[in-house]
Amino acid sequence: MSNRNQMQLQDKIGAKNRFSRVKSKKSALSMLFQRKRRKNNRTGNKISIKISQNIQFYRIKFIVQKTNLSIVL
Repeated sequence: MSNRNQMQLQDKIGAKNRFSRVKSKKSALSMLFQRKRRKNNRTGNKISIKISQNIQFYRIKFIVQKTNLSIVL
């Protein structure tokens, strides 16, 4: 079983346990949305990290190009 599948399975088991503890449907729903928000935040962080890495890569490229120009001059 892959790591991701295992995590999904754990999530399902965890969700069942949480739902059994939750008293009302309303709080169950709010818990679900809270988890979704947390997940979205995680993916958002990943995307921003990727973007910043790309910017750094281009910055390095630009510096290299600048030095090449100065060498040519």
